Order: sequence, then structure tokens, then C-alpha cells
Amino acid sequence: MPGEVLSGYECLQPFTIENGYKTAAAYENGQVVDSIGGGVCQIATTLYDAALQAEMEIVQRQNHSMIVTYVKPSMDAAIAGTYKDIKIKNNYSTPVYIEGYTSGKKLIFTIYGKDTRPSGRQVEYVSETVGTDQSGRTQMITDNSLAPGAKVKVQSAHTGYRSRLWKVVTVDGVEQERTLLNEDTYNASKAIYRVGPAQAAPVPAPEPQAPATTPETGENNTPEPAQTEPAQTEPAQTETAHEAVTGENGGPGVVPTTAAQPAGGKCWCGKPGQSRTGGKSMRTAGQGPGGFEKRDGFIKPGQDLVVAGYAGMAGARLIFQKKKEKLEGRFAPSFLRCLEKEDSYNVKEWLENELKQKDCPVTAWEYAKEGGILTAVWNLSGIFNVGVDIDLRMIPMKQAVVEVCEMFEVNPYRLFSENCVILACDRGGQMVRSLSARGIPAAVIGSAEKGIARVIRHGEETAGYLERPRADELTRIG
Repeated sequence: MPGEVLSGYECLQPFTIENGYKTAAAYENGQVVDSIGGGVCQIATTLYDAALQAEMEIVQRQNHSMIVTYVKPSMDAAIAGTYKDIKIKNNYSTPVYIEGYTSGKKLIFTIYGKDTRPSGRQVEYVSETVGTDQSGRTQMITDNSLAPGAKVKVQSAHTGYRSRLWKVVTVDGVEQERTLLNEDTYNASKAIYRVGPAQAAPVPAPEPQAPATTPETGENNTPEPAQTEPAQTEPAQTETAHEAVTGENGGPGVVPTTAAQPAGGKCWCGKPGQSRTGGKSMRTAGQGPGGFEKRDGFIKPGQDLVVAGYAGMAGARLIFQKKKEKLEGRFAPSFLRCLEKEDSYNVKEWLENELKQKDCPVTAWEYAKEGGILTAVWNLSGIFNVGVDIDLRMIPMKQAVVEVCEMFEVNPYRLFSENCVILACDRGGQMVRSLSARGIPAAVIGSAEKGIARVIRHGEETAGYLERPRADELTRIG
């Protein structure tokens, strides 16, 4: 009802086996632990993102203590008892009905209500990474039960992040409002391994034991249990962080929010690639018989890699034109609206103007066209003979692109991406803010590294190495 507040914790508790919950991964004191109800934060996050798209009032929301991989930074919502909760308020003058359900491996929220917003009003939420922290060191724990030299991974390292979430409102394609919603900090954590002893630990000989005696009182001589802290009455003080991906909602009564990992949850990376120097440092072999083109500019290890523009959007628009009937049979018109209109920005025009400035921070760039953003990353690395370390999760991408690619089983990162460019620069966070101020979506996706390895990550896990470019995914659409 109008003015009513919904609490995620109140709807989901108690987190017990009897209430249908199982054990899954959760965050607790900087470590990943098993907890009953692990994964409920995926529900909270999906509800939160749906409420954002519906422009409902967010009464309470907190981020996780460490980064999660199923949404971009500052777009998550944690549940930890009443300490961390997601609360949303019906700020409309009419009732709102919220429906949540699962379909296969997807979590879907639909918000029904009377949408009084202008038809030309569009809302977008932009995640901005302003800093990272790699301070978490590896911890080795000796485990005498393991063979000497054995090593077992207990926990992966987590990069720390500082991030912001911006709400961008456009009316008929013209930006009207840009509001800072969230400023979050995600802690770094160290990788933890159990290792066997350097040498086999000697087995101590059993010590002789005195025969047990019974006190005169006749009571059993059983030691009293050690005193412990009182048990928590709210087990949800642990933050859940199970792997999944949430999607977006189009507003009250319009579009369901679908939890969907890009291209059906597949990790679009490959086997280790190779690159060999073909003369000067700005030319390498490996991209066609003639190698890479010569290019002015430079990249130095440690520089940020920034993507400006939405990856895969141009290709998704072409798929929409070809498969419009099928897509309209599956998705609401408001969800597909972004595939029917052109971008309000031009990254090439922006970059050309930027390069004319004396203090331009961009030292190298590569436009993403055929082969998608991953081909652009490959080419940029090869042209300047430098390694890269990128996080697929950070690449700007519309949820509509994700859903279209999932439907037709194509890789969004290898999909035609005109009006999208990857940049090498110092102070990547500052570059992202500058681009966002001009209405251009952007994000720091990684960094340049020493050597020639092209490392691809998905969240905190190393997924593999970038494969050589191949045919654009559009060639798979019949």
C-alpha cells in the first residue's frame, strides 16, 4: 500500500533448515564460510535492483563487506539480521504488488503498479570504480595431516574496491538528472592455503596414562566445558555471497528482473595465448599475416584500462532487427526499447576532441568493432607489446544485451561493439568520472601489466587467458 515499507529480512527469516534453507557460502570476519541461508543476498540484491528501476524509495541498503561477483560494485544489497537489511517503500499514490519467483537457475522479481512516469523518461544506474586495494596477503596454515609439500586452497583472495553508484535520468534521450546514490567500500582479503609440513611430522609416542579415578562424591570426573560467548540469536549476521547474477527491472508493472550471468553463465575466456615480438616494441606478430599495425602512443605497466561505451550494444541492435519477432515474444517492449534507438553519445567524436588537448591523459586506445571488446583488448595488448589483466564483470554492458546473447547463445564479449573503445590512461577513476559527466558510460576494467600475458578474470577468480580473435558472433545468427 502507499507509504508501506517492505523488509527483506522480515520476509526471509528465519534462516534455518526447518524453513527450507541450505548451507552455502557467506562472508564472515573477512573469510568465506559455510552458513545456513547462504545466498539470500542474491534475493536481496535482485529486489534492490528491481526497486531502483521502479524508482521506489530505498529506506535501507548496505553493501557486502567484500565484493560479490554477481553484480557490479555498489549495486548489491546485503542481509545480516537487522544490522544489514534491504527495505523499500512504496512512494507511489497507488498500491504496488511485488512478485518473486525462480525459473530454472534464474531469480525473477516483477513489480506491478500504476506507472505515472512520463513515457520518454529512462533511468540508468552507472557503477563507477574509484579505487582498488590489493593489500590482502597470502596466508599459509601448516596442516600436519597433509603430505609434505602439499598445498590446498582454502579461500581465494579478494580485491578491495571503492565504488559509487550514479542514477542517470534522461527524457527523450536528453540527460536531465545525475544523482549519486551510493558510496561503498569493499574490504580486501587474503588468500588462505593449508600446506603440508616441510618434513613429515614425527608421530609422538603415546604417554602412559594413569588409571581413571572416581571422586568420593560419586560424580563423574568430567571436566567442565570451556566458557564461550552466547550464541547469536540472529544467524543472519553473516553476509551471504553465493555466486549468481542479478538483472534489471523496467519499472512498476512492466518488466521482470531476471538473474542472468552474461551468455548463460559461461566464462568466455580461453587457453593461454602467445604473442611474439615482430621488430619494434610497437609492432608484434600474431594478428593476421602482417602482424599488428603501427600506432603512435604508448602503454606502461600499471596504467588503468578504461572502456567507454557499451560493449555488444551495436551487435545486439542488429540481432534485434533480425530477430525482432522472437524477442518481442519473450520480453516487454520497455525492456527492448534501448535496442530500437541510437546512442546519445559518440565515443569517436569525444576521443578525437580529447586527443587535441595538451593534458590529454589517454596514451593509447583501440576501438571495439568486429570481434567485440575482447578483440579490441587483444589488439591493444599486441600493438604495444604489453600484458593486460581485466575483469569481465567490470565491462559496461546493458542487461538487454546480456539477455539477447543468452537467448541466442552468443558471447557478448565477442559481439560487434561499434561506438565502444578501450583506453589506456593514468587515473582511470578520474577518466570514468569525466566520461560519465558527458553522458558516456565507462568503467575501469583492469590494468596493463609487465610481460605479454593477457589475463582474464570473472570477479575474484582467474578465469584464464584471452584467446586469439575469431569471427564475430554475428556470423552465428541465422
